[in-house]
Amino acid sequence: MFRSFLPKVCAIPAAAVPLAIINVLGHVPPVEGIPQQQNKNVKIFCMFCTVFMPFILATVSFFLKTRFPLKTQRQVEQVSERSE
Repeated sequence: MFRSFLPKVCAIPAAAVPLAIINVLGHVPPVEGIPQQQNKNVKIFCMFCTVFMPFILATVSFFLKTRFPLKTQRQVEQVSERSE
């Protein structure tokens, strides 16, 4: 139960924090369902969150993975073992 609950607990701040930051930066809400022009800070923040941050994290994870490769068959088996 805890395994399925933990991602849900993490998802709440992961969604709420960027929304709070974007409001502080001056997000202009839609008017009658029509998106409005946003200021430069909001655009930069959206670019950072959707392009730059994922790129940086993917690059860091790639280099971390290359430093700790699975070298033996036993290591591969340990990764796939299910703990209960």
